[in-house]
Amino acid sequence: MIATPPIQRSLVPPILGFYSRLFLVTMLVFGLGGVAWGWWRPTVTGVISDQDGIEFTDPEQVNASVEFVSFAGLAGLCLFLGIAVASYAVVRGQRFVGPLTMLVTAAMCWIGSLLSYSAGTFLANQLVTLPDTESLAVGTAVTFVPSISPGMAMLVAPAVAIVSYWVIVLLSREA
Repeated sequence: MIATPPIQRSLVPPILGFYSRLFLVTMLVFGLGGVAWGWWRPTVTGVISDQDGIEFTDPEQVNASVEFVSFAGLAGLCLFLGIAVASYAVVRGQRFVGPLTMLVTAAMCWIGSLLSYSAGTFLANQLVTLPDTESLAVGTAVTFVPSISPGMAMLVAPAVAIVSYWVIVLLSREA
């Protein structure tokens, strides 16, 4: 008689393994996206004025609304990555399709949005550092990345993840 080895069961339930992989993929994708966004963020150039501030020399930069362009880039990135993560969750987690997985995917996309904003802002501030304006002489040219308030851009990825998850599940079901 040939002895068969005992069946080894995983200590981790399959749904937790899937959620762990989903979390890893989400953080990786959103982190790399945030680095790309931070690398791309537009800068503003001005000169130190005698009124304790920075005077913008190029009126096109002021009128171009650099802050809005940065915000729109973050929102667009979160939109695209929310769809990608939701697609991954449906395709790779066929056994776990349901409302719980949809909500977990949305929560992970929200955390990923925070990571994208943090990583992108950190990188942009490292690439273009603003020196202390008190120590610079009047007329010195400075370049900096204006800060943005992410606000609603943080909700783009979870919202689009919920909608795209639901649509993908709905369209992939056989009639």
